[in-house]
Amino acid sequence: MPKQRLISYAQHQEDLLLFSLLHQIENGFYIDIGAGDPVILSATKLFYDRGWRGFNIEPLPAAYAKLCAQRPYDINLCVGIGGRVESLPLLEAGRNSVFVRNTPTDAACQPDGSPNISRLASWIPAGIPAWPLSHVTPIYPLTDIVPEYIDTNRQPIHFCKIGVEGFEKDVLEGIDFSVIRPWVFAIESAMPNTMIPCHQAWESILSANGYSFIGAASINRYYADEARMDLVDRSLSGDTMTREYEVVMSNPLELAEHAAYA
Repeated sequence: MPKQRLISYAQHQEDLLLFSLLHQIENGFYIDIGAGDPVILSATKLFYDRGWRGFNIEPLPAAYAKLCAQRPYDINLCVGIGGRVESLPLLEAGRNSVFVRNTPTDAACQPDGSPNISRLASWIPAGIPAWPLSHVTPIYPLTDIVPEYIDTNRQPIHFCKIGVEGFEKDVLEGIDFSVIRPWVFAIESAMPNTMIPCHQAWESILSANGYSFIGAASINRYYADEARMDLVDRSLSGDTMTREYEVVMSNPLELAEHAAYA
């Protein structure tokens, strides 16, 4: 009997790893914070194609417009997620972006509060000389947004992916874990465009709220709700999927070229 095809779109196989943990769930629900493009390097495209639905939260207007067009059954929001209600400049360069608080204590700022371009240089894609665009973007705690759209007492949240270029602690500080309780978190845990770990700044928030570290792969760390351990397959490996599925890795360059002419 031929194997069922499983197409991975994510940059670091986040979708395969999450699927290895939650493959027993049908028609599940996700929250993707920093969703990006609905196809290219997407951590949720695999799930959407298999009948899952959820939130795509993406502050870049162009990426948000694509999500609205290509994910009509999802909840798509063009906002930022943080620890409190505020508005911040969002600097944009290509598909990369970063929130800047314009304070001397912000790692991305000069002492006078202006953007520290030399420090941000590693985040800027090749061929883009500076951060050409800036948007003032509203920021909301996740707990303020999600209950407006779903009843969290009735709708399980099976995973939450967070990829927010150094804003991870702010996102976690805005979650009331008694209201929003994903079974699994997948969180970028390295400084942007590096392999330098940064999880020490926010991991204690998860452990204090009943989440256990279950593994790391590339720049991401994975955590599971201790109360859901019996429902999560803890074999965190995309290789486990190849025994049951024909796994196909998508080519981001081919997808990008297709998108340019679509």
